[in-house]
Amino acid sequence: MTLEQYKDARARDADFALSEEEIGRLYSLAGGVARMLPGSTSEVVLDLKPGRYAFYTNVPGPYITRLLEVTAIPADQPAEPDAQHTISMSEFAFDGAPDTLPAGKTTVNVVNEGQQAHLMAVVSEETLTADQVQQSLSGTPLPLVPSFRGSDGGIGELAPGDSGWVTLDLGPGVYVLTCHVLDVSGGGSGKGHSDLGMSHVLTVQ
Repeated sequence: MTLEQYKDARARDADFALSEEEIGRLYSLAGGVARMLPGSTSEVVLDLKPGRYAFYTNVPGPYITRLLEVTAIPADQPAEPDAQHTISMSEFAFDGAPDTLPAGKTTVNVVNEGQQAHLMAVVSEETLTADQVQQSLSGTPLPLVPSFRGSDGGIGELAPGDSGWVTLDLGPGVYVLTCHVLDVSGGGSGKGHSDLGMSHVLTVQ
């Protein structure tokens, strides 16, 4: 797609779902770093095919910030990162996600095995325990509601069949893996994937 096509489709935000669906036909998603709070770090490794790419941010945008041309595959490819966990994303779950992680850096291989685009954002919860967060996400009323603190990184939207590696650097606490993508493919519900159950609670010790 061209920048002009992208801007024209984005200008139709009065019908957000239609805009998203049309844009989805013009480009494919290749991952990146999920939304991050100031001061947080998240390292992502991707295996990109040759072609044209764009860096963009959807806060407060979306705005394209840079264009990138990926050239032919070099003969000497670097080794894949050594991942401690593999997480599979699908409609609408994170399969293989651990319940606990050690504090510090952990590298995770994230694979989209679904039929829609998915992302894995990591958000921290500073009020409730892991069990309470799980109860809340399951619909159990609690005296306190989760107070999710932005996003501590993760991996951006991956197209079906794509994968990448993300190295998280998390301190002790309760975190939730979540997907903010909207269910708009093929006449979907229009809800966020997280509202359809795509979340996973973990504890960092």
